[in-house]
Amino acid sequence: QTAVTYRSSDGLSWNGPYTLSHLATVIAFANNIFVAVSGGTIDISPDGINWTTCASPGGAISAVGFWNGLFVGVGDGGVVASSDGTNWTKVSSVIAATVACGDQGFVALYPNLALTDLSTSPDGTNWTVRGFDGPTGGVAFGNNSYVVVGNGISQIVPTNSQATPLLSGQIVDQGFKLSALTQPSYSYHIQSCTNLASTNWWNLCSYTNTQALTVITDSIPIDRPQAYYRIITP
Repeated sequence: QTAVTYRSSDGLSWNGPYTLSHLATVIAFANNIFVAVSGGTIDISPDGINWTTCASPGGAISAVGFWNGLFVGVGDGGVVASSDGTNWTKVSSVIAATVACGDQGFVALYPNLALTDLSTSPDGTNWTVRGFDGPTGGVAFGNNSYVVVGNGISQIVPTNSQATPLLSGQIVDQGFKLSALTQPSYSYHIQSCTNLASTNWWNLCSYTNTQALTVITDSIPIDRPQAYYRIITP
């Protein structure tokens, strides 16, 4: 099977095909260069027509992004990075299937059978892996938020000393399971109420975090028609 690319200035009329040395599954553009990846191969082009092949030092790449002067590729072989798209270095052993980048750095996802690994990096080089009991389909950045999609939708902010906590939930046999993604060493309250107009929120639990993910289950009484939840930090 021949690998080719097509090029368009308006998304309607396309020119090509142009020969590509390897089949590519994802592509990114930044710093006046296209970066197309497939497996352990990276192809770069200044115009989408003429391509040069590079090798990935981190093995197979499944997604690539660019932010703050750095291309970042993620995959089963770890995280690779390049400032010019040509010279790549393996910077982390963190495994991910998809990556997004925005104002506060990079967010990557890797769905495991038991728990999704959500990894964050402020610079594309230093990564922190966090458990994430939420959707696993993909992640993107827009309108000052990182949004993860799958069976549900969640918003997150990458880890830093002022990171916004994330509270997600799902119905289980015992009630409603809440998963809080928070900063270690900070104190939090998970609260609930039955009416958003009410100021009467009560504490379900209060804790000082010692790990990335905290999970609790709220046993909902039969006579409670609805419930709302929030997480706050003093």
